[in-house]
Amino acid sequence: MQQLALGCTTDAHQLYPLYMSRMSACIFEWDAADLALLREAKAQQLQAQGPSSADVDRHLTREELALHCRRRTRGVTTTVKLLEELLDVLMGSRGNDSLGVPLFDQERMEHISQVQRKHVKCIQDPLGVALYMNPDSEDSARLVEEHDALVNEEDEGFSELSADPTVLDMEVSPSTSSMLSEAGDTSNETMAVDDQNVPGYQHVDRLAEYLVELREQISLCLNNLQADSITELWLRLDDEERL
Repeated sequence: MQQLALGCTTDAHQLYPLYMSRMSACIFEWDAADLALLREAKAQQLQAQGPSSADVDRHLTREELALHCRRRTRGVTTTVKLLEELLDVLMGSRGNDSLGVPLFDQERMEHISQVQRKHVKCIQDPLGVALYMNPDSEDSARLVEEHDALVNEEDEGFSELSADPTVLDMEVSPSTSSMLSEAGDTSNETMAVDDQNVPGYQHVDRLAEYLVELREQISLCLNNLQADSITELWLRLDDEERL
C-alpha cells in the first residue's frame, strides 16, 4: 500500500484518504461468517426500528467490525483485478480534485503498479496458518505460558544490574583499563592518509578500533572513562571526517 501511495501527487489531495481506504478494501475483506453474525446482532439491536439490510449495514461502525470480525486477504487474482479497476477509475477525470489537480502522477503510477503487481502474492495470508485465536482456548493459554517463560529467562541475565538505570557500574577491568590508556596514547600512531592523500586518517582508524573493542565488554553501558575516551578520539578527527 505504501508503494502504491507513492504514485500520488501529494498526500494532501482531497481524494487521497478515499484512495487509501478503497485500496485497503481491494486487498482485505471481512470474514463472511463473522460479518453475518455481526449483522444479525445489529439487526436484533435495531429490531424496534424494523431495519432493512441496508439500514443494518449503515449502523455498523468501524470499531464494531474491527472488534468482532476477522479480516483476510482476497487472493492474488481478485486483488490484482480490484486494484487495476481502482487505478483505472482514478487515473481519469474522476481522479481530479475540485481545482482539477490529478490525484496521480500518471507516468509514475503506471510504473509503480506494473512493478508492484508481482508482489501481490507476498501480502496474501499464508495457507493453513491460523492468524486469529480464541483467547480462552487451551492453545492460547499455552502460548501465553511459553511467552512468559521466555521473558523470565531473558530477565535473569539482568537480575544483577542496579535497579536505578541512571547508575553506571564504575568498576573498570584490567582489559578495559588498558584499552582506555591506549585510547589516549598517540606515541605509537603511524601517520595515515585517506583516499585523497589527506593526512590524519590514523585518528579515524583508532576511533574505529576502540569502538570495535568495546563490543567485547560485558557491561551493557559505558562508564565515564570510556565515554571520555570516545570523546577524546572524536575530537582528534578533522572537521570533514566528523561529517
